[in-house]
Amino acid sequence: MKPIPFAGANAVLVAPDCDDLPVMRTGVEIVSTWAMDQADVARLLNGGHVRLSVMATETSPPVRVWVE
Repeated sequence: MKPIPFAGANAVLVAPDCDDLPVMRTGVEIVSTWAMDQADVARLLNGGHVRLSVMATETSPPVRVWVE
């Protein structure tokens, strides 16, 4: 999966060894949009899963994952 630009994005997060991440900052959350290529879709259709990794220390912040 790759992060992609989207309508409403108003910032870009950057980090070493990572793709730039276009995001929409709303004040209470940061939203990003991701696109799947055909290999990703095939893995999902064959029983694959979407995983989410959030860099955190003691506790994980609240997160959401959805399809739009």
